[in-house]
Amino acid sequence: MRVCHTNDAPAVAAVFDFIFGFAACYLFYRLAVDFLPATWLVAVLFLAMIQFGMSWVVPWQRPEMLPTSLFLAVVLFSLARVRQSLVWVGLIVAATFVQGFIRTDVPLVLGVSIILLSVLPGDVGRIGTRRFLVSLGGIMVFVTGTIQGYLRYVRLPNLHHWPSN
Repeated sequence: MRVCHTNDAPAVAAVFDFIFGFAACYLFYRLAVDFLPATWLVAVLFLAMIQFGMSWVVPWQRPEMLPTSLFLAVVLFSLARVRQSLVWVGLIVAATFVQGFIRTDVPLVLGVSIILLSVLPGDVGRIGTRRFLVSLGGIMVFVTGTIQGYLRYVRLPNLHHWPSN
């Protein structure tokens, strides 16, 4: 609000929600169209499915919801391209670092899920080797755990958590 020189918090929140939501939808769209056959059908179905998601998001929206959606979109988009370049791994780690300060449970669960994906039977060759996925998931869990420890024990050690939270 200081940067925009305004005292209208809902307007600033709406602008950020639009930016995060649009970026997340665009990355999910690119992920669907780039990796699935019959791109025009996938595009139409994707746009139809967005309508159902928006009707769920809008009534129960919280400030961290659309940034978390963007985090998931960035990680999935990067995982699909990680075999092309290790720059995508850096983007995943950077997104995990930022998301760790917004909401730490999502990158923690995603990191554990990537580890489970690598140890359970199935084909993961399109993403990378099993050793790579265990390493990536472990890095995500470590970064998230470190941020949570910093927030809990260093930055906000006396923060009281109400039972309703």
